[in-house]
Amino acid sequence: MEGIIQTFLPVMAVIVAAVGYRFWTHWHGGCRSRVYENLRREGQFRFPSVVDSRIPEMAEVTDHVQGERDGFEIHVFENSSDFVEEGKDIDTKTIVLVAHPEWQLPLFRIEPRDMTASLRQRVESVRPVPFPEDAAFARACFVSGPDHPAIRRVLSPAITRYLRLEGELSIESRGHALLFYETKTLLSHQRIHGILGLAMRMAGDLVSGKSDGPCSPAPMVEG
Repeated sequence: MEGIIQTFLPVMAVIVAAVGYRFWTHWHGGCRSRVYENLRREGQFRFPSVVDSRIPEMAEVTDHVQGERDGFEIHVFENSSDFVEEGKDIDTKTIVLVAHPEWQLPLFRIEPRDMTASLRQRVESVRPVPFPEDAAFARACFVSGPDHPAIRRVLSPAITRYLRLEGELSIESRGHALLFYETKTLLSHQRIHGILGLAMRMAGDLVSGKSDGPCSPAPMVEG
């Protein structure tokens, strides 16, 4: 009898662990869905019927709401699933996206100047965009992109002054849209609203001319 118990104990442990994990993921997924339901109930967002094909991160979402504010299109979305299709790597995080129909922003990425950014800089031989006029921003944030002069014109001191205070936040320009996220982080309802406030401030500054140049493509010259 003791031998039978010893044989089945590991099997039972695996079964209990599997059931517990599935229960946790189901509960966790429900909690994430409630975050998006609350955003929708606030009246600013609706559940979208289509996705932007220019944003590949939208292809594998578990939760997604869309809205408009002050002429900007806004999306909040994420993939919080434990299922990963073979051959794909899903970087689980919440993304706040702001787009404008007239934007032609230079492509760039702003990320915290941490070990990850430093490693990517060395491995990929990425040259950071210099910001000699804002040393505090340059110390806090690693900015990369193909067109350094255009990026510096868009990220004027009026904008970098408040971006350098954002800690773990990363920002990507896709030309027609800006993506805001914290790497591998599912954001709380409160943090989503905080990032939305920053995103709308930055978007408004870009449109109102607080950047030092037009939000349109410049020659692909690195320097």
